[in-house]
Amino acid sequence: MDKRIIKTKKGLREALKSLLDEKPFDKINVTEICARSQTSRVTFYTYYNDKYDLLTDLYHSLADEAQESFRRRQKSNNPQESFDKSIQNLLDTILSFEDNSVFSAARLALEHDFIPIYHDFLLDCIRRFEIRYPEQMQSRYPVQQLNSFIAFGLWGFLHSHPGPVTEKDKADARMLINDLVNSRIFGGNT
Repeated sequence: MDKRIIKTKKGLREALKSLLDEKPFDKINVTEICARSQTSRVTFYTYYNDKYDLLTDLYHSLADEAQESFRRRQKSNNPQESFDKSIQNLLDTILSFEDNSVFSAARLALEHDFIPIYHDFLLDCIRRFEIRYPEQMQSRYPVQQLNSFIAFGLWGFLHSHPGPVTEKDKADARMLINDLVNSRIFGGNT
């Protein structure tokens, strides 16, 4: 892809992200996104059908960022590719995106349209992980359903109480995921 196109699309995604810090998605319009990114409406519509299309592109960009973040974590603290440590790195990567304004708990509580997008983000992170460890991730249950259960179960576990997610919550989530992976749910652990 042409570098100018990459730069323009990145600018539009960043504009949307910054506007999301200021107001709900349903209050943002294409004109504002274009003004913030210093891009014409004609250019916007060259790449996107509407603001929802841009939001989907933003989600894909964040999923790519999560994959790169996971790779960096693996390289720095798991060069042997230990499966258990890899699970922890995946969870830490997902938790690091909890602070992202697009997927913050506050946004998901107020803007229910973002819940399916966050769900897809989590499923994408899990799917990309499964590709790396196909043997260990074989499950006794349908993969899509199990992944959905893990994705929303993890979110519910972390946000079952008012207030921000604490370090204790994160440590408990790490133990829970480790127990889950080492249980009979997965085919290699009967």
